[in-house]
Amino acid sequence: MNGQRLHRIQYLKRPADYYADASILFYVIDLLDEKRYDEAIDFLYDTLQLFDKLNVNPLISILFHKYDPDVERDSKKNRIELKITALTNKIKVLTRGREVSFFRTSIYRKSCIPEAFRSTFLAIRNIPDKAVKRKAEVEATIEAAIDGETRVLKERENQGRMKRDVEKIKERTEKLRKLLRVSKRVRQSQLAEYLGLSSDELFDNLVEWADKFGFKIDGDFIVVENSDIEGFVSSLDTYFAEWEDKERKKQGKV
Repeated sequence: MNGQRLHRIQYLKRPADYYADASILFYVIDLLDEKRYDEAIDFLYDTLQLFDKLNVNPLISILFHKYDPDVERDSKKNRIELKITALTNKIKVLTRGREVSFFRTSIYRKSCIPEAFRSTFLAIRNIPDKAVKRKAEVEATIEAAIDGETRVLKERENQGRMKRDVEKIKERTEKLRKLLRVSKRVRQSQLAEYLGLSSDELFDNLVEWADKFGFKIDGDFIVVENSDIEGFVSSLDTYFAEWEDKERKKQGKV
């Protein structure tokens, strides 16, 4: 069931349509969205009240989601353990007298979400026939959802990485422009660092640049005095713009 506010209102207005035959409640809390912790607790309370009215008592599994490796690694810094403990205590008070399990989940640990579902299914006593029939289907759906979410996150990470790379390139190019304007010569290793090129990649381009923009090579240095610096930097802008366009098209095909 969708967790957006519009959908939650619909669930509360028509509880019989959504909760009447409930055998299990999987309740997901986004650990990284601390501002909505109270909202999550409030909606859980409302849901439990409806269960009482409908006279149903499903097994409850709380999934503390986005407990990702970096979150766990920086647990002292982000005080995540204190947050989980506080949420757990509040939920135990709300659910007193009910069967409740707690899990920490992350798409970066692919097995933990299916394991939470499997453990919950195994804990149910007197499972209704339709619940048994749905078990395999639910697990397959979970696996597909995890794979889909993982792909989306990887695409977002790639886009974010490309954006950072482009920003770095633009920053380097601007610094290079300023350097060339006030210098008579530049060390080859320094130019390679500014452009993010290996020494071999730089060497492959040097002869062409020397011929096209008037550079001269003097040992480990590139003499830029009296050369077409603006033309050189403009050509770099064009090159990196084409590279960015190719990367965007490549990601669009993923």
